[in-house]
Amino acid sequence: MSAEIIPFPCVQNEIADVLYRLAERAQRGEVTGIVIGVKRSDGDIETLANCATFADRTDIISAINDARTVALIDANFDE
Repeated sequence: MSAEIIPFPCVQNEIADVLYRLAERAQRGEVTGIVIGVKRSDGDIETLANCATFADRTDIISAINDARTVALIDANFDE
């Protein structure tokens, strides 16, 4: 499993495009479960999971954490 890190600042259309492409993949049956975390415009964080078992959620969240660690290492590699 892998997770995509979206660089910020990110314009709203880019967020919508990513979600649209993900929806297309789900419609083709390429996505069988999803865990989403979003930061709302009011600053609150919202999460949801759909069609993902507890094990699926653990795998997805671990992949996100791994991608975050790699991004952190990459960001600090030149320092």
